Amino acid sequence: MKSVYFLFCIVLLGLLLPATVFAQPVSLADSPDYQKGLEYQQMAKDAYDQGEYDTSYEYSQEAHAYFAKAKEWVDAELLRYRANSMLKYAKDEAAAAQRKGTDKKNPDNFKKVLENITLSDTEYQGENYEQSLAYSNEAITILRSLTGPDSMTLGTDTTTTTTTTTTTTTTDDNVYPKYYVVRLILPNRDCLWNIAGYSFIYNDPTQWEKIYEANKNKLYRTNNPDLIHPKLVLEIPSLHGEKREGTYDPAKKYPVMEK
Repeated sequence: MKSVYFLFCIVLLGLLLPATVFAQPVSLADSPDYQKGLEYQQMAKDAYDQGEYDTSYEYSQEAHAYFAKAKEWVDAELLRYRANSMLKYAKDEAAAAQRKGTDKKNPDNFKKVLENITLSDTEYQGENYEQSLAYSNEAITILRSLTGPDSMTLGTDTTTTTTTTTTTTTTDDNVYPKYYVVRLILPNRDCLWNIAGYSFIYNDPTQWEKIYEANKNKLYRTNNPDLIHPKLVLEIPSLHGEKREGTYDPAKKYPVMEK
């Protein structure tokens, strides 16, 4: 029974750690299920110390169930937070575009922006957060295509996988992409750590802060490097004086960056 108890502790850590790493906007401590799980965890420990191993195991199972429910709550809250952040970001970007007169220069496309924002808001109010995120991303994608040279590649949906055969071309020697469009890649989503680790970026994930410093003013929360969204265009600063130009193209073959 001792091994069962320690096995429970290992499983418990496996449940909690992923939630606490990414849960900056929410806290496990806010979950009633988490508090209940802590109570059962302590009861399991007390029973174990008293030699009541069967009772300890039952309490540990109860704790396990409550912690699992707490993790589900955190995941749901994080999704809600992401949807809310992206919706606000889309609204702010649309307002900024209006101040620049983009709505008058491109009335038809700007109308689509507003329609997607309205749909996103409706889905958010209905607690359909995944769909809300999709509409916000679509609004941002259209806006990026209307506002500035950094958006020139956003007409291509980099999140869609197709079976079409593409031709791979090779770039000039020692020329690396200057811009990178954030993609939704499952199961490993793009983050600054992963992006810096790509062989055609820095080939070193520990250099992620260099990308963050160059692009933090583009982020919805400038002090939160974890909050990046698909279709965001990142500028990649030169790390060792290497030549960089153009936007990353998956159809091209780039040289491997020397560490």
